[in-house]
Amino acid sequence: MKALRISAVGLGMVLLAPAIAAASSFYSNSRFGYRIDIPSGFSTVRESANGDGGTAYSGATSLAVWGSYMTEPSLKDELKVRTQADVEQGWEVTYQRMAPDTGTTSGRKGDRVFYQRAIAYCGGTVAFYRLEYPMSQKVENDSRISFLNRSLSQVRKCK
Repeated sequence: MKALRISAVGLGMVLLAPAIAAASSFYSNSRFGYRIDIPSGFSTVRESANGDGGTAYSGATSLAVWGSYMTEPSLKDELKVRTQADVEQGWEVTYQRMAPDTGTTSGRKGDRVFYQRAIAYCGGTVAFYRLEYPMSQKVENDSRISFLNRSLSQVRKCK
C-alpha cells in the first residue's frame, strides 16, 4: 500500500508539472525571425515601436523578448558588452555560460533576480529573452526558465 501512495504522489507531480510551465500563447517576431512560447499567467507581449520585441508581465515578474543585430564579432563578445552594461546599472552578475551559439547570464540587484538567454543565428542576428522577478519567486520562475529555454527558437531559414 505504501508503494501505491508514493506512485500516486509521483503521478500527481508528473501531471502537475506541465500545467506549471504550460504556454498560454506565443510571440513570433517577423523582423528578427524568432519565436518564444509565453508561459501561462503572463500578459500578451506588448511589442515595441521598432518591432524588435516586447514585454509581458505576470505580477512582479517581467519577461522581455527582443532581437538584435550583433555589434561585436562574436556572441561571447556581444554578451560581455551587455553584461558590463548590467554591472554599470548595479546588477551583480552571478552566473555566465557561453557556447558558440548560445549564452546565459543571471544575477541580482537587491531583492530582484534576472535571467537572460541569447541565441545567435544567421545574418549576425541574436534573439534574447530576459526574465526579472523578486527573489521570493525563484522556485516558480525556475520552471518558467526551463520552459523558456526550450521554447526560444529561430523560425527564419538561413540562406
